[in-house]
Amino acid sequence: MATRRQSFSAKVASSEAAITCRQAELTAYDVRCCISGINVPGLLVASHIKPWGKFPDDRLNPRNGLCLSNLHDAAFDSGLITLDEKLQVVLS
Repeated sequence: MATRRQSFSAKVASSEAAITCRQAELTAYDVRCCISGINVPGLLVASHIKPWGKFPDDRLNPRNGLCLSNLHDAAFDSGLITLDEKLQVVLS
């Protein structure tokens, strides 16, 4: 059984990896939503293309991410929109 210290260390490492992944994703898209172009970091999220829960091996894969505004992320996660290869919006 993991000790509290080991459990805490694992959570910190996971959190640091997520922060690094988010920053890499935002940087890959020049800190802009790939749909709207908004460039306010507080309104941007690193969205996963393949769902986080269903594809654990791709969680930190930089090719599994998009930089989206909170609004577009919610629409993407809900299946209301998707993107084609040229990052053009496709309505569902």
